[in-house]
Amino acid sequence: MDRVVVSGDFSNYQIKVLDATGQVVSDYTSASSPFSIDLASLGSGMYFILIQSTTNSEVSLHKIIKQ
Repeated sequence: MDRVVVSGDFSNYQIKVLDATGQVVSDYTSASSPFSIDLASLGSGMYFILIQSTTNSEVSLHKIIKQ
């Protein structure tokens, strides 16, 4: 499967996909929930989904390995 589905209330969050070097490869900050991240367009490697609150210091980081 080449998709990751993200659901929840993200009205006050920035959501980005980063590559292993920390470069932003996709930005889903304005997406409405639930949304799907298409991994098919990404090359093999390690990626991170960064979910960061815009109202406080809450940060969540999730690792994805694409083969």
